[in-house]
Amino acid sequence: MWIKSCLLCYLLISHTGASANEPAQRPLVMGVFPYLPTSKLELFYAPVAARFSEILGVKVNLRSRPDFERFRERVGQQNYDLIFIQPFDYVRTAADSGYLPLARWVTSENSQDTGELRAIFVVGPDSSAQTLSDLSGKRVATPDRDAAVSLLGSYALSKFQLDDDVEMRPLNNHLTCLKQVQLKKAAACVTAWPPLKFFRKQTGINFRVLYETSHIPSSLYAVHKSMPAEQQERLRAEMLSWNADNAEDRIYLHKGGWSRMYPASDSDYDSVREIWSILNPQNQ
Repeated sequence: MWIKSCLLCYLLISHTGASANEPAQRPLVMGVFPYLPTSKLELFYAPVAARFSEILGVKVNLRSRPDFERFRERVGQQNYDLIFIQPFDYVRTAADSGYLPLARWVTSENSQDTGELRAIFVVGPDSSAQTLSDLSGKRVATPDRDAAVSLLGSYALSKFQLDDDVEMRPLNNHLTCLKQVQLKKAAACVTAWPPLKFFRKQTGINFRVLYETSHIPSSLYAVHKSMPAEQQERLRAEMLSWNADNAEDRIYLHKGGWSRMYPASDSDYDSVREIWSILNPQNQ
């Protein structure tokens, strides 16, 4: 009940941020990149912010922004004490803005899984498509054009020389992308396993995975370097203790969409930097 009563405290879209010059006991700010609609972000991350408040003994307020670009701006301005961010935005902005990786999500039950993100091309259960080439001349929906899966999808299409033959249509988020396939307004959606699992559970539709890309390290929690080391370690230890087999932990693990968390370090994301240099050679 305490968590529920605090949801009103965690307004997602805000024009205020954190300041390193404020007293140590000021409320902390946790930023989450806008890969889902605001209501869904609140559903998944308000309990996490409440748990972090308990762990640190100081209020943690949840924030996001309407789109990826404006979220990156806030990260670049170091407005957040703690962030949950996608891999490409981590290497583009967060790493050079003083943020230190703590942990990243794992979706599988495989004990050897270190937290891998793959873009998946998803089609409807009655689709005749069997390979990526079957999407030639078709419309493929994606989340925000800067989403990690959108970039991985573009990278995959370019490797198969299909980037000029497929109409990529960026939308606001993963659920909107999947909805386009459900409504038959797109032949496929480029998404990731956690949103697909959630959408399947919500709709009962057995979307089929047409293609999986190569993997990169998954989205991660990171803290600003100004946070005391002792607080950083409390957060890391807490996240690494979560396991979806524990009913209480499931609420923090994307409502059970993730199985656990895995330690993250900056060097883990060198493969993301390599892909980004190919997709964006001018490093804009």
